Amino acid sequence: MRHILPPPTVLPRLVLAAVVCLASCRPTSTPPAPPAGGAPMTAPSDQTFAELSFTLPAGFTRKDSTEEEVASPIPGAPPTVEHFRSYVDAAGRGIYFFHWDGIPVRDRGPMVVAEKWEATVGGEKATVSLTSTFFGREQRVLVAHFAGPAPKGKRYMIYTTFVDKAAFGALLASVRFVGGAGR
Repeated sequence: MRHILPPPTVLPRLVLAAVVCLASCRPTSTPPAPPAGGAPMTAPSDQTFAELSFTLPAGFTRKDSTEEEVASPIPGAPPTVEHFRSYVDAAGRGIYFFHWDGIPVRDRGPMVVAEKWEATVGGEKATVSLTSTFFGREQRVLVAHFAGPAPKGKRYMIYTTFVDKAAFGALLASVRFVGGAGR
C-alpha cells in the first residue's frame, strides 16, 4: 500500500495551521460536567408521605407508592396498614419510606448493623444505622427507624441504597410531621 504525502514544502505549513487552530480553538472556560447518569439534575423538592413532610435530594423522582392492610400474626389483634413510597434517581439509587399504622408485622429478613447512632427526626428520637446486611441480603444501606409523636405512636423507616451520610442526614433533618400526626 502506498501513502501519499504532501510535498515537503507544504508539510510545515499544515503543521503550523494545525497548531494555530488548536491554540485558537481551545475553550476559554471549562464547561460544567454533566450530572451523574447523564440526566439533567432537578432541584431539591419538597414532598409529603403519610404524615411526613421532607425535602428530597436533587434528581430523585417518585417511583412507587402503595398501601396495604396486613393481618396480625397475633389472633384477635387488629391488622396493620403498611404505607410504602420509593424515589429513584437516574443512576438507579433509591430512597425508600415505610409508615405503619400499628406495629410492623412483616419480617423482611435479618439486618446486621455495622454502625449505629442517634438522631432527631421531626423532633422525635431516631436510631440511624449503616448496615452490612439488610432485608436478609448482604448490602450496605443507611436506615433510620423512629416513631411518630404521641399519642398515635405510628412507626416509620427511611432507608437509602446510596451510602452518603451527609445527604441522608440532610434528608432526615428536613423531616417534619404534618397533618395532625400527634392527634
